[in-house]
Amino acid sequence: MSNDELDRILAEDDIVPVSGFASNVMDALRREASIPPPIPFPWKWALPLIAAGAFVLALFIMVATAPAQSVSTPLALAAVIAELKRVGLDWVALAFVVTVASLRLSHFSS
Repeated sequence: MSNDELDRILAEDDIVPVSGFASNVMDALRREASIPPPIPFPWKWALPLIAAGAFVLALFIMVATAPAQSVSTPLALAAVIAELKRVGLDWVALAFVVTVASLRLSHFSS
């Protein structure tokens, strides 16, 4: 098709969209505009909890991997608990331990 033929076709005034095309497009636009945006994940609340969980996990790993002759386990556990109370994460640590224990128990029961 040459440029002259294309210009002739586009110059015709009788090119009309299919009936209802404009109303269908506008209806679709209104539907899309009325949909509320998705709810964002509350990272500002989740990140401190994730960090606290990682901290508690690191403390428990340190206690579990400490050589037996260097520090006794009850003494090390008492030190960890005292530090958690001092920082204010004792309830977070307890919730973390209960969650891990329940997940482990549910894994064994299934």
